[in-house]
Amino acid sequence: MGIIDHEVIIIGGGPAGSSAAMNLANYGFDVCLVEKKIFPRETLCGEFLSGEVFENFKVLGIDKQFLSLKPNFIKSFKFFFENGKSFSGHFDFKSFGIKRSVLDSFLLENAKIKGVKVIQPAEVKEIYREGEIFNLRIKEPDRTTALNTGILIAAYGKQNSLDIKLNRPFSRVKSGFNGIKYHVSKKYFNSIEKDEIRIYTGKNIYCGVNYVDDETVTLCFLFKRTETGYSYRQHLMDLAGSNNDFRKIINKEFFDSINYQKVYGTGNIFFGRRRKTENGIIMIGDAAGVISPFSGDGIGMAFDSAKLAAEILIGLKKKNENSKKASTLYEINWRKLFGKRILISKIIQEFLLKSSYKKLITPAMDLFNLFPSFSSFIVNKTRT
Repeated sequence: MGIIDHEVIIIGGGPAGSSAAMNLANYGFDVCLVEKKIFPRETLCGEFLSGEVFENFKVLGIDKQFLSLKPNFIKSFKFFFENGKSFSGHFDFKSFGIKRSVLDSFLLENAKIKGVKVIQPAEVKEIYREGEIFNLRIKEPDRTTALNTGILIAAYGKQNSLDIKLNRPFSRVKSGFNGIKYHVSKKYFNSIEKDEIRIYTGKNIYCGVNYVDDETVTLCFLFKRTETGYSYRQHLMDLAGSNNDFRKIINKEFFDSINYQKVYGTGNIFFGRRRKTENGIIMIGDAAGVISPFSGDGIGMAFDSAKLAAEILIGLKKKNENSKKASTLYEINWRKLFGKRILISKIIQEFLLKSSYKKLITPAMDLFNLFPSFSSFIVNKTRT
């Protein structure tokens, strides 16, 4: 093997990238993380953290520090369908709401404390592989540099220009799904409990609402684009028109306030299959697969996929085995870890967004309300 600059390079400083970096640094790996944005920054996210996330915090030794950020505790969930049916339940694990800007900054700072070298802001523009060495061309504000590594992990989120350069099949697919997030003052809402997360469905849309601090509510919705020139505000107005329960929680100033809110969004979100490795590059977090926000916890999967990748690399290092085995091991174990959850996610998403299944909502909700523990069981299974 030729000379390398860092034992591991990670592209992306969100939950997946930062937690992978911490796990590896804790074992003594020389880790460099490249992040293209200046923190703190917001990004599209429902901002819900399930129990598996907190368990990862414990493993990393940052659980008490996280609680010092005063995240919002979430204990229960409620679902409201446009036909008036609803059901609710409780989580069997500690759950939280917190702004991504706060969470990501917290994680990246802890990665630095653990000895991870962070290059920020900087964007990986090209990746070349020569034998077992990855060569990266990195664009910083005032220069372009090159770095080499024997282990490359991609944690750059749902989509990146690198997907096209790596010739990932989904990168040219037009999914039609778009995601939008607003941070809205609590004064524009009625009757939302701080310790609950709510989901509202309408035609080609579902929307999550929950507190992320004492004054702020995250409103995050996924919609299927059916026509162009349709504003995000109009999608919410349509939801209020079709879902009476959503209309009840917003006051008359809500839509005027939306006109002045900053929009955090992502277009063309692809929920289908993605390869977990690309030419030896290990994909973690959303880069490995995006889960429906209704039926799973993307941040939880980000942490768990990062932990999985780190455990495989640590295991190989302990045995003094070549890290090139990591790709195969990661592919196999990723599917074992997440396969069932992804299947449940796909079924629930199809159920909610395809009009042909709408007639099944009423009997399904009657069943959930007849057996409340069953609804909690299904929801909990998609998040742990």
